[in-house]
Amino acid sequence: MIILETLLFFGSIYALKMLIDAVSITISKEQTEVEEIMYTLVWAALLTICYHVIKAFSVYATEIQSAKVSEHLYAKIHEKAAALDYSFYESPEYFDVLQRAKESGYDRPHAVVVTLFDTLKQVLGLFAIASVIFSIDALLLPLLVACMLPTLFIRIYYSDKLNLLRLRHTALERQSGYFGSLLTSENSAKEVRLFGLGDHFMSRLVDIRKAIVGERLAISYRRTIKEVMATVLATFGFFACIAYVVWGSIKGLVTIGDIAVFLVIFPQVFNMMQGVTNGITVVYHNNIFVKSIFDLFDVKGTEKRTVETEVTIESEAPISLELDNVSFIYPHAAKPTLSGINLSFPEGKVVAIVGLNGAGKSTLIKLICKLYEPTQGNISLGNVSINSFPDRQYRRYISAVFQDFCRYNVSVLENISLGDISKPTHELNKVKSAAQRAGAHEFIESLSDGYDTIMGRIFENGNEVSIGQWQKIAIARALYSSSKFLVLDEATSALDAKSEQKFFQELKENLNGRGALVISHRHSTVRHADYIYVLSNGKIIESGTYEQLQYAGGEFASLFKKEFVQEF
Repeated sequence: MIILETLLFFGSIYALKMLIDAVSITISKEQTEVEEIMYTLVWAALLTICYHVIKAFSVYATEIQSAKVSEHLYAKIHEKAAALDYSFYESPEYFDVLQRAKESGYDRPHAVVVTLFDTLKQVLGLFAIASVIFSIDALLLPLLVACMLPTLFIRIYYSDKLNLLRLRHTALERQSGYFGSLLTSENSAKEVRLFGLGDHFMSRLVDIRKAIVGERLAISYRRTIKEVMATVLATFGFFACIAYVVWGSIKGLVTIGDIAVFLVIFPQVFNMMQGVTNGITVVYHNNIFVKSIFDLFDVKGTEKRTVETEVTIESEAPISLELDNVSFIYPHAAKPTLSGINLSFPEGKVVAIVGLNGAGKSTLIKLICKLYEPTQGNISLGNVSINSFPDRQYRRYISAVFQDFCRYNVSVLENISLGDISKPTHELNKVKSAAQRAGAHEFIESLSDGYDTIMGRIFENGNEVSIGQWQKIAIARALYSSSKFLVLDEATSALDAKSEQKFFQELKENLNGRGALVISHRHSTVRHADYIYVLSNGKIIESGTYEQLQYAGGEFASLFKKEFVQEF
């Protein structure tokens, strides 16, 4: 389309020159050649009409192409982010890379494609005009190009300067976004108002923005001064070209048609050269941003053996999840978070883990869910190392309710069915069954649209519920899964005492034979467990049944001493 547009543009310019020359010859001969003039005029008109039609469709084709490129890269960014190991989400360096990629994710690729095609169009147009200018005088074209080069070099130089500044400011940009989210997010709205934090966070935000914008504008000011100087120089050069052509006409070296065409195309030459310069600068500048997308694509996950073939567990008896002498140390950490963990998590039983904050319970859950791999030791499922399972297959065996569970702003039905998204269909009666076992069915039925109610207030017609009701939906989501093992990380912390007591009294029945690993600080929760492990400073220091630990007089008895006294 661009090549065709350029040919038609050249044709219309050439037809205009032929028309002017025909009129000039007719005037000089003092006779009217109407037929020849009209023939040339019709051709000039047709070529010009075709040029404008093709130009319009060329713009449309460019928009299609740029939209496809932008949408493709936008999807790839999110696909890459979702596929990376969980460990990256605890790395500030990764968030810097992700931030730069997201900044470039839609507008920048679009700008590169549009500008690239537009620059190509300008270059081809210049070649068309160059042939006309070259026919007038061979020295004009090099002189015109030389006039524009300083502006191009200045813009490229300052594009590099601005990019280096952008890389240096990535962390500040993320801080700015964080404080902006605190001022605008629903999650922080209550505390911001209660503690009067609005002015404090606003001050932090403004200080960061001033630092970022101040340095950027300082560079832009220096660039502007040099661009003005280069533009003045270019303008003098262009008018020197005009003077050169006028002098040639005085000497009789060029025709009237040449002069007329030059005066017509001269503004276009200036605009096209400015367009080419701007285009190269914009493509160069945005390509620096687009490189950030490929920096994200180049991020490599943790080196580990990829398993493709699914494992068959040959056992009709209930299976167990076993941790054998497992230790774990976070990257760059000074000491292990977990050391020598031996733990059995059998199917059909409720196992509890108790311990003070910082004991390593959350890290243990991450290992069991295969979000991290042990530094030492082994985790096995049905006597098969979990490293032998493809990640997707292993995670079908595990379902979890995390303490910081997600609140999805979709319908209740979809919220719960996300627990087993691989099912081809999600039957309402099975979703309701999971909700009933989680104690959520009653309040869901009271919502405006029942199980079709949109949750949260982010979208239109959404309904907000209490944090305890949200937690019941999260539990229902886990129970809807067909997993063999359920991990409950303080999963009832937001429930009222009555709901929590009812849930744990019916826990084994609700699990339908699955194993449950319960992480809790509450005596009322762990007393329902078949077996209890006590975790302290990354090590298991006690284990046994509730009755055994109750009378052992160890750490467990110390944690729940008051509750034991009340029992008697």
